[in-house]
Amino acid sequence: MEEKVEFASPAWIELAASILTDLVSTQGKPEDEFAVCEVFHNVPDHVHSEGTVAWHFHIKGQTVVVGVGEVADVDMHIVAEYTEALVAARLVYPPDALAAREPDAIQLPEYLLELHNRLAVRTA
Repeated sequence: MEEKVEFASPAWIELAASILTDLVSTQGKPEDEFAVCEVFHNVPDHVHSEGTVAWHFHIKGQTVVVGVGEVADVDMHIVAEYTEALVAARLVYPPDALAAREPDAIQLPEYLLELHNRLAVRTA
């Protein structure tokens, strides 16, 4: 069993970056361009002493840039309380979860569901 990492910790963001880099390089399409920023408030002190953690990524084709901190120029900007986000972060979704979304919802690259699920089983 693979080691679990604390949600939104530097190790978790590093794991997310590693998984995402692999997925984008192997499953990304030339036309893919998508950016996300997630911000978590009321983070426990042992995760981040300032109480807020943010990370972001920008996918372009088969490359991705992942960073720490909040950015504004993204397609999806998520702001959540840490405890609520933690519950969602641990959920593993079925393969058809993206297809079940509302038709007018932002269209996500399909491999982002795999990113979420691979992180979910490693999130402490």
